[in-house]
Amino acid sequence: MKKIYSIFILLLIVSCGGDNQRNKEEIPVDFDVNLQLSSIYNLEIIPLIEKSKSNSKLLEESLIKFIDNSTPQNFIETQEVYKLLVSSWEELELYNFGTSQITSATRKISQAPTSNRIESIIDTDEVIDTKYVKNQGNNVKGINAVEYLLFNPKIANEDIIASLSNNSKRVQYLQAITKNISLDVNEFETQWKFYKNEFETNIENTTLGSQNKLVNAIISKLQEITNVQLGEPLGIRNKGIIAQENLLGYRSTNSLAILKSNFAAIKRVVKGDFIDKTSSNLGVINQLNELEIHKLSDTITSLINNIEKTLATFSTSLEETLVLETEKVQLLRSQFNRLFITFNIDVSSQLNIITTKNDNDGD
Repeated sequence: MKKIYSIFILLLIVSCGGDNQRNKEEIPVDFDVNLQLSSIYNLEIIPLIEKSKSNSKLLEESLIKFIDNSTPQNFIETQEVYKLLVSSWEELELYNFGTSQITSATRKISQAPTSNRIESIIDTDEVIDTKYVKNQGNNVKGINAVEYLLFNPKIANEDIIASLSNNSKRVQYLQAITKNISLDVNEFETQWKFYKNEFETNIENTTLGSQNKLVNAIISKLQEITNVQLGEPLGIRNKGIIAQENLLGYRSTNSLAILKSNFAAIKRVVKGDFIDKTSSNLGVINQLNELEIHKLSDTITSLINNIEKTLATFSTSLEETLVLETEKVQLLRSQFNRLFITFNIDVSSQLNIITTKNDNDGD
């Protein structure tokens, strides 16, 4: 009798554990993971690379136009082109995974915050060109360094223009880093082309599997939004003291656009609503529905809808809303945190994802 009871308990434990982790053989073959990955590469990654390449070239051209004719209007046009580049890059940055070369190119393009060392690096007797910039640390070049030189919320644009017009080294450095950004975006493209075949074909359930890397990238970006982009300005690690300067894009008052770009990229790959509409129904929630995990799919859809509704209520910049309507930013952060937890725990469990470099829950 004791032996029969033990067997019953063992069977009960096994049956209860089955809902928390789907076995590899349980996943039906109806959902084509290879097609999903191929579609993400062709319909998301490639269009975003082309957009970032185009915007980086536009920034180079706009800067040359400003240097040739340093009018306030030309300066504002350069600032606006910079924001276009940031928006396209912030979407593309979701795909910062695969190889160390891809990660290296990403860090050259964007590594915040910009170090104050940039001033001493500009003040040099060496020739300031792309080679000089290439040899500098990532936190004194890339799009964040461009922001540092083109924007300053504490002074008027006229004063920024004067700081450039009266300092040829500053202009040379700005021009060199914009040229390097174009080169680094091209390098990002080259490395992704090398990685393409492995990305589209590796569907093994290990940390090397492409879907594993993709879901981890989503988790990592959601965690960054929750804890860094929104958490640090809200003072979650500093006794709730509001700190606008901790917002990503603070100098350019561009924080909300950056956040929306990050969210847009995540939303498209989750819902399978890619930039190029030639293929659809290949998102994360489509796969969950194929597995008949409808409750989790519905939860994710609801969380995304809630975030969209909250973002739609922002009538001013994130910088201003953070100070005047702090509770709205707190709500947005809690919604992103919920989405992060859902992916980090529930989605990873149901899709057999091995999570890396993340806590098991929110803060």
